[in-house]
Amino acid sequence: MNKNSLIEASLFPLRELLAREFGASAPDFAGQVKAAVSRLPDDLAQILAKLENTETILRKEAEPLPEGLADFGFRCGQVYEKLMAHRQMQMELENVVVGPDSVSAAPLQASQIEPLARFVEVRDRVFRKIADFTLKALLIGLGLLTLGLVLGLV
Repeated sequence: MNKNSLIEASLFPLRELLAREFGASAPDFAGQVKAAVSRLPDDLAQILAKLENTETILRKEAEPLPEGLADFGFRCGQVYEKLMAHRQMQMELENVVVGPDSVSAAPLQASQIEPLARFVEVRDRVFRKIADFTLKALLIGLGLLTLGLVLGLV
């Protein structure tokens, strides 16, 4: 594998995360970093900027050391985990702010009541048929077992 494919493979999950969770949809990693930095706290923004500088340096080198490429891949994973943890905390805080009390169920409208009632009726009918069949199958099995025991076949 050449250095560019290793760098791209290391950056792929991080670029996907930046595009999906932080709205950074630039075609290159540097553009994604610039778009995402404004939405991140300073410590994460600095770590991401350092990673972008390292990526630029590795791409400019003719033959980077394998240790440097491995370290870059490891640091990409670390940054990915930190960004995921930050996004998870953001989502949890949003849930706390919204809270379960602010979301309430709207009453059903007249046009929704009839289809829902039919669905419940059909569902109950199907469950009843399944339960009846299961009960009959169990009773037949129990009867055959008893008959086998009485006749000494089992």
